Amino acid sequence: MKRHFWLLCAVFACGICSCDNGTVEQGKSLVVSSVSLDDEMRLDFGYDSEGRVVSLAMSPEGGTLNVEYSDNKVVVSLSGTGMDGEAYVYNLDSEGRTTGISASGEGMEIQINEFVYENGFLVKVNWAESDENETLVWADGNLAGVSSAYYDVEMEYSDIDNPETNVDLNYIISQGPSTAFGEEFTVGKILRMFGKSSANLKSAEKYEGYADRLQYGFDKYGRVDKAVSTDEEGEVSTFYIEYDD
Repeated sequence: MKRHFWLLCAVFACGICSCDNGTVEQGKSLVVSSVSLDDEMRLDFGYDSEGRVVSLAMSPEGGTLNVEYSDNKVVVSLSGTGMDGEAYVYNLDSEGRTTGISASGEGMEIQINEFVYENGFLVKVNWAESDENETLVWADGNLAGVSSAYYDVEMEYSDIDNPETNVDLNYIISQGPSTAFGEEFTVGKILRMFGKSSANLKSAEKYEGYADRLQYGFDKYGRVDKAVSTDEEGEVSTFYIEYDD
């Protein structure tokens, strides 16, 4: 199976309306409790007493990703998916950034991938057992493009800040809630374990001529609570974000 760091599933290429909302009222929680898509797919986050994500549960399909923390290491294991016993181990540097991933479990090969950072941003992904290495280009604090031998993706951004939530909403909205059950790097992206995230919410993603439009909604406290995506055929998908108030 081809592994791509950025293209996990069908890409949601986005455009956005201009909006001066998004300034969060002081003191309001930015801890995300769930993200759902069209009331058909829901990803719920569970937390420990230290406020760390310890579970990601998908419904109605079922299945849970369990997250365990130790010194310079995070272990993500699966349960309730028919793949119980499979696990990904993230090795972290002193700043909490992923430096390598190993995978173990029945039918899984152990492999270690290399991640290279510059000024806190991930700029290179080197796969241990393939030639699908990827280069990430950053501009003005945002991921501007990803390229490999197999594809090129360009991104554009709005002037709306990517919220300082405990999980990366920009990433989840771009890829969809089911991305949590993608390949080995997906939970690390959701939990911001690959260095700095893009500063703004995405407004365009260009890949093989595909493009959707995305509009954001905000709750009365200024938090992003909705993202409506309309594709070129007029099909609408709506993301709903709930917070732990």
